[in-house]
Amino acid sequence: MFKLKFTNIYENDYYEIIKYLLQFYPDTPVKFKNKLKSVLSNIRTNPHMYKTCFFNPKFKQANFLDYVVFYKIVKETETEKMVEVHRILHGARDIENILK
Repeated sequence: MFKLKFTNIYENDYYEIIKYLLQFYPDTPVKFKNKLKSVLSNIRTNPHMYKTCFFNPKFKQANFLDYVVFYKIVKETETEKMVEVHRILHGARDIENILK
């Protein structure tokens, strides 16, 4: 199993998304969190299952709902396995320019 390391910018993305979703139905952030938790669990167990980002191949991307989680495998040895979760962005944003 891989350890997950979250960047500060990911943390900021996450809180901004939750703040935005709170403006709507009360269960919307809960659904978002549950789906994100499932995606992060998949990344922990098998980070190779998601596709490589076509415009920035240093990242892999996990799509869920209307969002995309960008991450990279930073270590994969017998003794240490780590994934850095870099960003979480809404799919309608200009992701290619944001990730430059």
